[in-house]
Amino acid sequence: FNDITSKIGLENQSIPGGSIDVGKQNYLVRVPGQYEDPEKIKDIVVKAESEQPIYIRDVAQVIYGFKDRTTLSRENGQESVTIVIKKRSGENIIRIADEIKDLVKKKESTLPAGLKVSFTGDQSKNIKNTVHELENGIITGFFLVCLILLASMGLKNAFLVATSIPFSFFISFIILGAFGVTLNIVVLFGLILVLGIIVDDAIVVTENIYRLQETEGFTPYDAAIEGPREVQFPVTIATFTIISSFAPLLFFPGIVGQFMRYLPITLIVCLFSSLFVALVINPVLSSQFINFKRDRARLERKTKWYNVVTRFHLWFDRLFAGLVKKYERVLRFALRHRALTIGGTVFLLIAVIVVYGMFSKGIEFFPQVEPQQAFIYVNMPVGTNLDKSNEVTTKIEEKLPPFADIEYYLTNIGSEIGSGFGSDVANKNTITLSFYDKEDRSQSSFKTIEEIRHAIANITTADVRIQKQSGGPPTGPPVNIEISGDDFEKLGKISEDVKKLIKDIPGMKDLKDDFDEARPEIKITIDREKAALYNLNTTLIASNVRTAINGTTASKYRVSDKEYDITVRLDSSQRQNVEAVENIYIPGKDGAKVPLTSVAKIEFSGGIGAINRKDLKRVVTVSANAEGRLGNDVLTDVRKKLNDFKLPIGYNISYTGEQESQQESQSFLGKAFLVSLLLVFFFLVIEFNSVTSPIIIMFTVLLSLIGVLLGLLITQTPFGIIMTGIGVIALGGMVVRNAIILLDFQKELESRGMSRLESSVHSGMIRLRPVFLTAAATILGLVPLTTGVDFDWRSFSWVIGGQNTAFWRPMGVAIIFGLSVATFLTLIVVPTIFISVSNLKERFKRKPKQVSGEIVTQE
Repeated sequence: FNDITSKIGLENQSIPGGSIDVGKQNYLVRVPGQYEDPEKIKDIVVKAESEQPIYIRDVAQVIYGFKDRTTLSRENGQESVTIVIKKRSGENIIRIADEIKDLVKKKESTLPAGLKVSFTGDQSKNIKNTVHELENGIITGFFLVCLILLASMGLKNAFLVATSIPFSFFISFIILGAFGVTLNIVVLFGLILVLGIIVDDAIVVTENIYRLQETEGFTPYDAAIEGPREVQFPVTIATFTIISSFAPLLFFPGIVGQFMRYLPITLIVCLFSSLFVALVINPVLSSQFINFKRDRARLERKTKWYNVVTRFHLWFDRLFAGLVKKYERVLRFALRHRALTIGGTVFLLIAVIVVYGMFSKGIEFFPQVEPQQAFIYVNMPVGTNLDKSNEVTTKIEEKLPPFADIEYYLTNIGSEIGSGFGSDVANKNTITLSFYDKEDRSQSSFKTIEEIRHAIANITTADVRIQKQSGGPPTGPPVNIEISGDDFEKLGKISEDVKKLIKDIPGMKDLKDDFDEARPEIKITIDREKAALYNLNTTLIASNVRTAINGTTASKYRVSDKEYDITVRLDSSQRQNVEAVENIYIPGKDGAKVPLTSVAKIEFSGGIGAINRKDLKRVVTVSANAEGRLGNDVLTDVRKKLNDFKLPIGYNISYTGEQESQQESQSFLGKAFLVSLLLVFFFLVIEFNSVTSPIIIMFTVLLSLIGVLLGLLITQTPFGIIMTGIGVIALGGMVVRNAIILLDFQKELESRGMSRLESSVHSGMIRLRPVFLTAAATILGLVPLTTGVDFDWRSFSWVIGGQNTAFWRPMGVAIIFGLSVATFLTLIVVPTIFISVSNLKERFKRKPKQVSGEIVTQE
């Protein structure tokens, strides 16, 4: 090997051949030569000591061919070459994908006949579908909000309020762009969530301007000045309460926080923008366009189609007037029977909590979303060659064509693919399944994955598991048990015992561990003393063995601008058994050829494939997926099973993966909820200059929980740690704003001389419209994405069950039901509690005391 390798290197390339010392100078001796034909390699003289020179062709085969394959790739069972292209951080994936497609399209005419180029794993397509769906949600939500505004406020007022949406979005986009926030699915959902909220300020301001003209005879100009002035403080405080409920989410930790932080950023920026629009832009527009007397005069004169919209508004006005009268009767009844009202509400809260505890669907970390892709991992025993891996993987591929919902399947043999390429290992194989779009599938992709799992269950020669694409940030499997200790082999035994103990738990799928068992290997143990007798060392011996088995790149030959490796190694027949290794000769002292067996012991044995460490401790991880049950429920059963599991001293079990992220997020959201409540309470104290009123208003947060839990029960939605949790935190700011509007105006009426009881009734009646509108606008903005019933504004067709509905639905359900119930109860319960607390305060505050025959009042 050394002779041939060195000769090829010297003959074929200008590389160092030796050095000559001349004084203190070193001169490099080189034999120049550039071969451009592999056939000439055969004519290199290896030995010339004898009369007949010995050429390479006399002692070796020179083959002009390909390197041994380390991976294979197929698309739908046909041979293919897979090229993976990834974007750099911060780049636009849609632009990159479009440019690549354009480039391929231009080059298609130059490709050989029969060659097909297809795009697999195209994330830009999924992103476009998601963005399109969210855009539809924004447009549909905008129209629904406009519709309720039109019914409640008339065409002109509705138009003025609706303009706050584009104005607020325009200002928000400028600010978000300045902060470097790009448009993504979380930002788009943030726009949908805030769609109904950003009109709240404009509704209150515009409705007050209109009321001053209608009932108090203000001129348009005076109403535009006085209307915002009356409500500017409560409107500002109400906006800050919502902002303060989202502000703690800016500090969401971990990878989940990186994913969700765009939501509070978008909401906070949009809410500040909407406050500016409501207090500055809307009054200016109202002074020009709202004129109650002129509009009523025009209405009397016009009787044709122009009146259709206005008459619809008047019809709704009459309907709402009837609702106000009914509300007055209910409110007066509640105020007369305050103990019954408050006690009934508390009983309802407790009853709902109890019922939810009995019939809830459990707890989940992130919602289960129908995956667009799934991965079949086929792990062969360590040491399996590529051909055997290919044989087993082909059997699995043959079972896939009957599944009609699979658009294509991509097979990579010799590499494990998830989010990107893993290392090339002959025993690791991946089949990537891509499903058609949701509307084109005949059944849920969850069901298809389960059917595929049953179809390949009889493959026993490999560890076969299916993993679906995650709908949120990567958090690890729902069951992830880390076993740590010192002895790696003992860790492997413990992991086997753990798997046997939990394997029959319902809903558990793809149970596995990462203990890399002993792999077959030829172990060469060098006797250093014997090696030293022949002037050999471990490096030289290892180099010769590596050259014999794997080969060494002796040189390269060039053809124009291309280079080809020249690899020297033993013939295949001489390197595929242990005896061949034993017969390797090492060049020793004085040109002696030393058999490997003379200086080393050769044995066939096994060794650990890999050792994993975490925090400097050796770790083996047992993991599993959950199908048909919530991951939390499966993990709870796992914990019960392992509760009494006896571990050797020095060995520990910890639960990580999704559970670790869930506990971190759950802990943070609990703290964030408390911080948001404290911030809301702080702004309420500023607003009312009192502690009593803020405490009464904070009671509405508890009322919202009644709606949240009822909504989850009615829709049979699990409580999502992230999505439902954020929805509850958001509600904390939303529901108090209605109570602020209600109680602030009650104090205004009471200060004008109206009794406390009558001021509470009249405040509720007058503020019923803005309270109803703000709640209805927020709810209607979320309806399309939460229900999945939407209208496609490009194709002008109805869409039922969008791809993103399942992901955002828990948050939408929490906000819609929580806000609906809290709004209704706020209008009844808050005035009742306020009257009760105020009366109680007065009873303790004023105590009659007899002094000198006179009755005096002591504060």
